[in-house]
Amino acid sequence: MSISRIGTFVHSYNPMGTFALTGINAHDLLLIGISGNDSTQPTPGISDTNSNTWNPLTILFDSPTGTSCQIWWADAKAGNMTATVTGMTSDPGGTLVQYRSTTGLAFTHDVDNQVKAGASSATPSGAQITTTGTGLVWGYYANELSTSTITAGTGYTLIQADGTHIDAQEEQLNTAAGNYTVVFNSSPGVANWSIYTTSFKEGVAAGGIITPPWYKLPTVGPSYAI
Repeated sequence: MSISRIGTFVHSYNPMGTFALTGINAHDLLLIGISGNDSTQPTPGISDTNSNTWNPLTILFDSPTGTSCQIWWADAKAGNMTATVTGMTSDPGGTLVQYRSTTGLAFTHDVDNQVKAGASSATPSGAQITTTGTGLVWGYYANELSTSTITAGTGYTLIQADGTHIDAQEEQLNTAAGNYTVVFNSSPGVANWSIYTTSFKEGVAAGGIITPPWYKLPTVGPSYAI
């Protein structure tokens, strides 16, 4: 069993609206993370042309900095799609990422956590999460007041980082159950950041055994009493 990211990523930035993606397999994991600068907590929504069901995580909103961050995930239907996000009006930007498991089975959401640093810290570090199965740990960095050069923390792979508006995302694939903390490196160090950490478990068949479609059990002949 193994998880991989398909392609790179899809951006949408102010005026943000659509994320188009082709080559989607059934049960791919689709993740959209968006952030904006809103004086009051927004109520974003999402839909797409392939009728996927998008599951929202609890919105992150830090009123002192105006940073808002929303993450959705979907157990994809096969086919192409264009997703449309609404409801974030001030400087919105986001990233769509696609993941696939060799099991061909649906991912499930595991745990998530969020940290709103405000002006208290220049070290972008998320709260620890404790995952319960093999899967993916995903981190989203947002900062609506300060720009910087962002790189991945130890053990993570940077998906993209523009350092402003669309900010940054990183991943750790094929993680075992355990404790994880998403950390981003910022140069120069800046305050006013927020980090959203979430994790997903890889789909496993009943009994934990995946039988490839080309595999057949050996034929056993009749037995005779002696």
